[in-house]
Amino acid sequence: MCSLASPRNTKTATTALKNVIERSNQNSFVRLLLGHLSVLSPILFTLHTADFKHNSKLCHMQKFSNNTAVVACIKENEEGEYRKLVSDFVEWCQKNQLILNTSKTKEIVLDFRRQLPTTLPVCIEGEAVEIVPSYKYLRLTLDNKLDWSLNTDHIYKKGQSRLYFLWRLASFNICTKLLQMFYNSVVASVLFFAVACWGGSGSKRNIQRLNKLIKKAGSVVGLKLDSVEEVTEQRTLSRLRAIMNNADHPLYSAFNLQRSTFRNRLRSLNCSTTRYAKSFVPQAIRLHNSQSARRRRGRRRRRSR
Repeated sequence: MCSLASPRNTKTATTALKNVIERSNQNSFVRLLLGHLSVLSPILFTLHTADFKHNSKLCHMQKFSNNTAVVACIKENEEGEYRKLVSDFVEWCQKNQLILNTSKTKEIVLDFRRQLPTTLPVCIEGEAVEIVPSYKYLRLTLDNKLDWSLNTDHIYKKGQSRLYFLWRLASFNICTKLLQMFYNSVVASVLFFAVACWGGSGSKRNIQRLNKLIKKAGSVVGLKLDSVEEVTEQRTLSRLRAIMNNADHPLYSAFNLQRSTFRNRLRSLNCSTTRYAKSFVPQAIRLHNSQSARRRRGRRRRRSR
């Protein structure tokens, strides 16, 4: 069983959530506690909350601007550290004149087991946190099965509305270069937001829906635009390189343990489920190894010439 307590975050919190899910096994499930703090300037908030830290093997805290996430991996129904950290955080907020908005705090239970046990909700100041099937978290719509269908529906609708403005702009006979700039800044920024998290785990139907939207945009722009699969590969590799160059990143140890002395490869992980195989860490390792192999073949061809 895994848990995540959070008042919000972005890419780092999302990849940390992915890591929690990836480490879970058939006898585990994921809990997300998502809440809101009172509004403060991001810089002031960062300075004000810098002294509250927690980082252990099974539980750690993430901060981004004025958002905070507590990620905990709970095994064998041992919720002690998770609940204690939430309790300590609530107490610390009270002592430092910060208010947790309990009414906006929600909890999602991600359980992939056939027999679902009874889950006791987290209580904040005597008020039980509501357990919901889905929640919009850091511009990503998470559901309790993590199939990303709700997130894809949201992206598709938003992409369609922005594609209309691209059509309108093209009606004024704007040059291809400006249309491409508009697409990248207005349309693609919505379609590919955090694509490294959901691009590899999305169903074929959902990916095809987005690719059709991209194809329509390409016909307006007059260029062949990158598909969801291509952008997912590019950004996954980019995120992997950033993680491996940052020893403080929560996923650094997961990749560092897989380093191989053989030709700059990463050792593959044993994936017992398809969901795990499509998750970020195993997929990033596969892409890294295949890219390294392509580079070696390219160097051999140049030498043969």
